[in-house]
Amino acid sequence: MEKDYSRSKYQAARLKINRMRQAGCSWDEVKLDGQNNHDDFLAYIQKEYFGDVDENDWLALVDLAKKNEEKSKDINIGPASIPLIKGGNFTVPSSDQSVWQEYKERLLDKHFLDEDVNNIEKSCITTLNYLKSQNEPHKPTKGMIVGDVQSGKTANMAALMAMACDYGWNMVIILSGTIDNLREQTQNRLIDDLNMKRAAKYFNAIKSLKDERPSSLQLDLGSRQCYFIVCLKNSKRLQDLLVWLNKDKNKKKQMRVLLIDDEADQASINTAKIDKKEKTQINRLISFLVYDFLYSRKSKNKEPVEPDSYFESMNYIGYTATPYANFLNEGPSTLDDRFSLFPEDFIGVLRNSNEYIGPQQIFGSESYPGLSIVNIFGSDTDKLNQALIKGETSSLSDSLKEAIFWFYCCLAIFRFKKKNKKNISMLINISQRTDSHDYIYDAIRSFIHSTSTRDFIESCKKTYKIQTEALTRNDFLDICSNYADGTLEIDDYPSFEEIRPFLEEILNGGIEPVEIDKDSGTRKYIKGVQISIDNGNYNLSSKDEKEFRIDYPEDSEHPDYATGFIVIGGQTLSRGLTLQGLVTTYFARRSRQGDTLMQMGRWFGYRVGYELLPRIWMSKDNSDKFTYLSRIDLHLKKYIEEFSKTNRKPRDYGIKVLNTPYPAWMVLTSKNKMQHAKKVRLDFSDNKYQTTNFFNDKNKLQSNIEATKNFVLEMNNQIGFEKDGSTLIWRNIPFGLVSNFLGGLSFPVDNNAFLDVPQFNQWGKMVTEKKLLTNWNVVFSGLAHSPYGISTELGAPVSRVGRAKKDDFDKGVFRLGAIRDSSDLYVDIPKNVRERAKDYPPSNMSQIDSLRKECDFGSTPELIIYLIAKDSQPDKKKSVKTIPLDSPVDIIGIALNIPAGDIKKDFSEEVSVDLSKYNEEKEEEEEND
Repeated sequence: MEKDYSRSKYQAARLKINRMRQAGCSWDEVKLDGQNNHDDFLAYIQKEYFGDVDENDWLALVDLAKKNEEKSKDINIGPASIPLIKGGNFTVPSSDQSVWQEYKERLLDKHFLDEDVNNIEKSCITTLNYLKSQNEPHKPTKGMIVGDVQSGKTANMAALMAMACDYGWNMVIILSGTIDNLREQTQNRLIDDLNMKRAAKYFNAIKSLKDERPSSLQLDLGSRQCYFIVCLKNSKRLQDLLVWLNKDKNKKKQMRVLLIDDEADQASINTAKIDKKEKTQINRLISFLVYDFLYSRKSKNKEPVEPDSYFESMNYIGYTATPYANFLNEGPSTLDDRFSLFPEDFIGVLRNSNEYIGPQQIFGSESYPGLSIVNIFGSDTDKLNQALIKGETSSLSDSLKEAIFWFYCCLAIFRFKKKNKKNISMLINISQRTDSHDYIYDAIRSFIHSTSTRDFIESCKKTYKIQTEALTRNDFLDICSNYADGTLEIDDYPSFEEIRPFLEEILNGGIEPVEIDKDSGTRKYIKGVQISIDNGNYNLSSKDEKEFRIDYPEDSEHPDYATGFIVIGGQTLSRGLTLQGLVTTYFARRSRQGDTLMQMGRWFGYRVGYELLPRIWMSKDNSDKFTYLSRIDLHLKKYIEEFSKTNRKPRDYGIKVLNTPYPAWMVLTSKNKMQHAKKVRLDFSDNKYQTTNFFNDKNKLQSNIEATKNFVLEMNNQIGFEKDGSTLIWRNIPFGLVSNFLGGLSFPVDNNAFLDVPQFNQWGKMVTEKKLLTNWNVVFSGLAHSPYGISTELGAPVSRVGRAKKDDFDKGVFRLGAIRDSSDLYVDIPKNVRERAKDYPPSNMSQIDSLRKECDFGSTPELIIYLIAKDSQPDKKKSVKTIPLDSPVDIIGIALNIPAGDIKKDFSEEVSVDLSKYNEEKEEEEEND
């Protein structure tokens, strides 16, 4: 196994390499560390690095740095950190006294990978070049940065603040959510991260507007200070901020403002009736701040008031992982509204570290099945959970018990491995109602107290066996093949007997809230498990002897063992709050809103050192929704990348997001946050669909076979097929034939990886008539020497393929996961070009699309049909756990490859949407906690 070169012992060497490259040294000069010859080099590194780095280490570190630098040059491949519309002339600050360089070293000290720091650097300097150091009055710069849930947006914001400070911005305002303890978390994090020691400039946090007068601020160009304010998105706080900023007109004139709207889709969106020119209070106040107006309670109709002076510059950047509301609420038609917060100047995407475990890694993508860490529970469990949160029962469902058993096993693993001073967490998010949290708290404590140690440990043993077999170390390395560039050792599971004594220790330690010493006010953390209820009913007072809200120990007060926390909550756990060492999530919330669901995914994030441990328990319905959202998320970033190449304005990008099709059981955001959306205008272009769920019903499956037989007959009557090995190809098939075929097939309604066929057929007819897409290529995919044989039943010699099913509780439906092979997406292009695609990773769809365009197939859609053998067996080479298909007859599977065509053209069309076949799902009542 390769050495872990991200460890702190190699930090000095990594920094030296970076500085030499910044100074213009060639890679050959770096390899000798600036020495004249090899002997001098050996003597120097022995002295410089105290024996921690030998010659092989140094050369390996140089090689890694070179690879990372080359990757950063090509950052536009994949989810890119490139905002739309280029401009500006700033370069990366290189002085040792720059704020950015000092912050960069801190990131490396915290074991950020070199590649990740390079990506942050490139993202921030690109963003900085869209900002203005001077604006005309009421003409701010407005942009947006799209990240991922729990992906490290704060580090990117701090990096941008550091660079902005180096280049003379002197006032940073961060709008931080609607929950004050999360605001404090952000403020404290930034104070800690930006506490400069050697930089020529430094940050000064204004914690209280009452205690700091604007007249005392040092804002002239020669000042070493840069100020920042973290403000809650609350009407009173925003009003106070507006008043404070305008107290001293001369100081205001000197303010070069960077306004960061953290979680920009929360509270900032105007949910009032836009068509009546109404605004919510928070949105109005943020608009006044962005457009540099005064707010006065005496103003008629709450109109803005012209100020006595103007900011030297105002630059507004929204950060969010779920930008649907930002794009859908104030689209192109409202850009003439002088108070629109639509990001009309630029949109960028943060590139994730390859240590990040996000939606695609967990729930899969078009090319990968996802990690086997999601445990699905059924409708009976859901009913019991609903009874629990209403106080009608104190019994825990079997799935919640299993999640608790797994959490205790994980905590025992940390103690076995002596990973001391670590905090390990379990999240329970079943309801947003605060009274429900009390019921869950009482039920969990009662269950653990009433279960004997012997029975509890035996249950842990059974759960441990199931979970460790579901995801092995080899499975993880296979699915996440580029994780940390292979530089990190992935710890395997210990045996259960090795962790048994620690389980006993944890159980004997009890389960209680954090205790507070009456006299000293210090916290006491037990050897058992701390159980927390994180909502507004449990804000701490001076008289409390227990802390119910989540309160992790600081390093100075941390016991010499890993501490465990079971955290019960709703709103605060759904956005913003970071749970440390999250290994177990029990999620049973109900929502049709895509942005709400995605923000609840606190299980996304970085799990370095315990990659194999995270597990999630959720309903099939929620799993389907997250799987679909994972696909939408990936496409959203791809669109930003594609549009960035066209040099078009972000207002054009909004159209593409607006018309992305999604199931009727899923809305991207709430109705009052998508008032600009035209619900009947959809765009299916640049999408790849496949059937993943199939009826376990002989008659329906046989009906699909008959429909396919008729389709083959119709194609044969028009044109013969080509035979390419075991693959059959019909070319230039009219859309009418394809449409009739698709309309005659039967698949489950919840088939989230496929599409709404009636909507698609309406859209396809219109874009075909406009000649935006050509006729179709139809492919029957097959394997050479298939163990399942050849079938002539369909009117052509079709090779059967094997696709095993997931071990699913739903007896009425087969769940197969991905059925499409990535090579089928280019099997119809010429062989000489096809050979090049073999070198592409399966996930790189953009390269495959480029090959199709190169062969003049850029507007040619592809229909791929699979005849799946009824007796299909699991593929032992694949890591995904499946079981024999055991279908009554062979199954017809479908995949569609819809090209993007000309990205400069609008492929959206008005179609009618039939919602009658979908059941409306009752949303939870909102309750502030």
